Amino acid sequence: MSSALLNVCVDPRLNHEALRDQLMQRLDVPVPTNRVFVVGEVGGNYGSAARNTIALLNRQRDQIVLAGVLHHDDCLAAAAGMRQAMAPTAKALEEALREAGFRCPVLTGTIITETSTIVWADRPPKSFEVLNFRMPRMYG
Repeated sequence: MSSALLNVCVDPRLNHEALRDQLMQRLDVPVPTNRVFVVGEVGGNYGSAARNTIALLNRQRDQIVLAGVLHHDDCLAAAAGMRQAMAPTAKALEEALREAGFRCPVLTGTIITETSTIVWADRPPKSFEVLNFRMPRMYG
């Protein structure tokens, strides 16, 4: 079986189903993913939830095909000074996966809290700008 792992903040405003769906859409790997594990720690930090999920999947001989660390705007933990920086968090997750024998990409991004929309760091957000075209005015 193959799985994906998404490390996010414990904030109750985040919609895990929406995050799961977006991760499934993002999968660029040839192996179909049967399960997406959304694990939470304060601020989206790497912690026991991710560590124990990796151990569980390792014991079940699952294949982790994609992992992600997502922070979100309007984060209560960040405002309280409890959120770690993205780079060390992603590196800790990557090292834990490697130590468990998993070789998969670890993506990063930001969640827009209000809509639970993911903006991946390696893909710019879609722009819905209007054209800078203006109809000429007819002066009579």
